[in-house]
Amino acid sequence: MKNFKLLLAAAVVFGAGSAFTTAKEKTADQVYVDVNGIRTPIEQANGRCVDEGPYCQYTLNGNTPVPLDSNSHFESN
Repeated sequence: MKNFKLLLAAAVVFGAGSAFTTAKEKTADQVYVDVNGIRTPIEQANGRCVDEGPYCQYTLNGNTPVPLDSNSHFESN
Protein backbone atom coordinates (compact mmCIF):
# COMPACT_ATOMS: atom_id res chain seq x y z
CA MET A 1 0.00 0.00 0.00
CA LYS A 2 2.87 2.34 0.79
CA ASN A 3 4.44 1.67 -2.62
CA PHE A 4 1.11 2.39 -4.32
CA LYS A 5 0.78 5.78 -2.58
CA LEU A 6 4.36 6.65 -3.47
CA LEU A 7 3.77 5.67 -7.11
CA LEU A 8 0.53 7.66 -7.20
CA ALA A 9 2.23 10.74 -5.74
CA ALA A 10 5.05 10.45 -8.28
CA ALA A 11 2.52 10.20 -11.13
CA VAL A 12 0.68 13.31 -9.94
CA VAL A 13 3.92 15.30 -9.64
CA PHE A 14 5.08 14.10 -13.06
CA GLY A 15 1.72 14.94 -14.65
CA ALA A 16 1.61 18.43 -13.17
CA GLY A 17 5.20 19.11 -14.21
CA SER A 18 4.51 17.92 -17.75
CA ALA A 19 1.53 20.25 -18.05
CA PHE A 20 3.68 23.26 -17.29
CA THR A 21 6.52 22.32 -19.60
CA THR A 22 4.25 21.82 -22.62
CA ALA A 23 2.28 25.05 -22.19
CA LYS A 24 3.60 27.61 -24.66
CA GLU A 25 3.63 31.30 -24.05
CA LYS A 26 1.72 33.21 -26.75
CA THR A 27 4.12 34.93 -29.09
CA ALA A 28 3.44 37.48 -31.77
CA ASP A 29 1.60 36.07 -34.78
CA GLN A 30 3.70 35.30 -37.85
CA VAL A 31 3.32 37.98 -40.53
CA TYR A 32 3.07 36.81 -44.14
CA VAL A 33 3.08 38.33 -47.63
CA ASP A 34 2.19 36.69 -50.94
CA VAL A 35 5.21 36.37 -53.24
CA ASN A 36 4.05 35.30 -56.71
CA GLY A 37 0.97 33.72 -55.13
CA ILE A 38 2.95 31.82 -52.48
CA ARG A 39 2.42 32.53 -48.76
CA THR A 40 5.83 33.60 -47.45
CA PRO A 41 6.94 34.74 -43.97
CA ILE A 42 7.84 38.41 -44.24
CA GLU A 43 11.37 37.76 -42.94
CA GLN A 44 12.06 35.56 -45.99
CA ALA A 45 10.47 37.83 -48.60
CA ASN A 46 12.57 40.06 -50.83
CA GLY A 47 10.53 43.09 -51.82
CA ARG A 48 8.27 45.78 -50.42
CA CYS A 49 4.64 46.81 -49.94
CA VAL A 50 3.38 49.29 -52.55
CA ASP A 51 0.11 51.19 -52.97
CA GLU A 52 -2.99 49.73 -54.65
CA GLY A 53 -4.27 46.29 -53.79
CA PRO A 54 -6.42 44.61 -51.17
CA TYR A 55 -3.64 44.19 -48.57
CA CYS A 56 0.07 43.43 -48.29
CA GLN A 57 0.83 41.94 -44.88
CA TYR A 58 -1.40 39.48 -43.04
CA THR A 59 -1.54 36.93 -40.24
CA LEU A 60 -3.59 33.73 -40.29
CA ASN A 61 -6.68 32.73 -38.36
CA GLY A 62 -6.65 29.02 -39.10
CA ASN A 63 -6.10 29.14 -42.86
CA THR A 64 -7.87 32.49 -43.40
CA PRO A 65 -5.72 35.60 -44.02
CA VAL A 66 -6.31 38.48 -41.59
CA PRO A 67 -5.05 41.72 -43.23
CA LEU A 68 -2.76 44.00 -41.23
CA ASP A 69 -2.95 46.83 -43.76
CA SER A 70 -5.13 47.85 -46.68
CA ASN A 71 -4.90 49.32 -50.16
CA SER A 72 -1.48 47.84 -50.85
CA HIS A 73 0.20 44.72 -52.25
CA PHE A 74 3.64 43.08 -52.12
CA GLU A 75 6.05 43.67 -54.98
CA SER A 76 9.10 41.42 -55.31
CA ASN A 77 12.52 42.87 -56.10
